[in-house]
Amino acid sequence: MQDDLGVIVRETIRCREIVKNLLDFARPSVPKMHNADINAIIKSAIEVVASQLLLKRIELDAHIYTALPEVTVDSNQIQQVFINLLVNAADAIGDNGGKISVNPSLISLSPYGLAQIKTAVCPKRHSLMDDEVKISGLPTIKVKSVSRGNEGIINLDPVYGKHRHQYGMKSSAEEICRFHVLNATFHYLRNISDVRSAGHRFTLLKCHGRVCLEGCTNTECNWQRWQGIDEAGHKDYIEVKISDTGQGIPPENLSKLFEPFYTTKGKHGTGLGLAVIWRIVDNHSGTINVESELGKGTTFIIHLPLQK
Repeated sequence: MQDDLGVIVRETIRCREIVKNLLDFARPSVPKMHNADINAIIKSAIEVVASQLLLKRIELDAHIYTALPEVTVDSNQIQQVFINLLVNAADAIGDNGGKISVNPSLISLSPYGLAQIKTAVCPKRHSLMDDEVKISGLPTIKVKSVSRGNEGIINLDPVYGKHRHQYGMKSSAEEICRFHVLNATFHYLRNISDVRSAGHRFTLLKCHGRVCLEGCTNTECNWQRWQGIDEAGHKDYIEVKISDTGQGIPPENLSKLFEPFYTTKGKHGTGLGLAVIWRIVDNHSGTINVESELGKGTTFIIHLPLQK
């Protein structure tokens, strides 16, 4: 009877977590931002999972005693991010013991590869953000391309420095494409307007007469320049790396990790934990990336911008 009751308790807790994740994903709360100590948030998260790590004989190496600048975040939501990642790391390690490392630090990064378009509208104020076609989990900018009288759709990569555009038509150096985008909202820039295009290179956005975003649609070229973003210079971030010595993630699965309902845990996972994490980090104008190698482990890297 005791064993049966144990199963009931365990499954009840599992059902509770499924419902909680569904609610978190379907109705995300608006972050209540305030200045906070990232080390204190990490420490609170560790306290929640400490017993679970001890039972699994997992060594925790947390470098949380070096003073760092305060970051403007919702402490409860960011703590949830760290708890989920620590639990995932423990699950990846299993019951045979291993090690989890947590390393927060202050770094300065170029906007190249980090700045992201989050909203964009056409001259008639219709949204151009495409939630159906995503690149690395991010909504793309869906634009109509006109070339030699033929029309097609190009989904532009929203991240500066990336050139992972998806083409609904052929593109070459000789073709002329016209893009229709009125304004966009970036992590670092607001109130951008006007549009021009020229040859296979496009000027996507202008801001008060200055070019803000340029790029090339030639599939063999990856040239880009976001002048308005570049002029803002490097930005300071709090970086938090959470690494484990678990089984690792196959390369073909890495791009799917943050998609809703995708899970590598089989019947034991809902596929919502990382989707919720991604949304929280994105709502904080941050980024989350993952590096993994089969048989050696996984590292999640979170960047949270300092607000000045």
